Amino acid sequence: MRNIGKLRRNPDKFQQMIANIPWEKLTEMESVHEMAQFYTKSINSVLDHLAPAKSKKLKDKKRATWTKMVPNRTGK
Repeated sequence: MRNIGKLRRNPDKFQQMIANIPWEKLTEMESVHEMAQFYTKSINSVLDHLAPAKSKKLKDKKRATWTKMVPNRTGK
């Protein structure tokens, strides 16, 4: 999960870092797969710098006890 608010508060820094990516390397690549990897790695690098991903621990929720609420329909 990323805090995108950090990007919104500093859009100039984001634009500057995106502009500094050596996009000309894409012209040297022959496969679309290689280009996609470069693109993804470059964008994620900028995002990791400006808005690092954080893990969030989810709390266990109490489960409803349906057996007490639903009548026995088997006739027993």
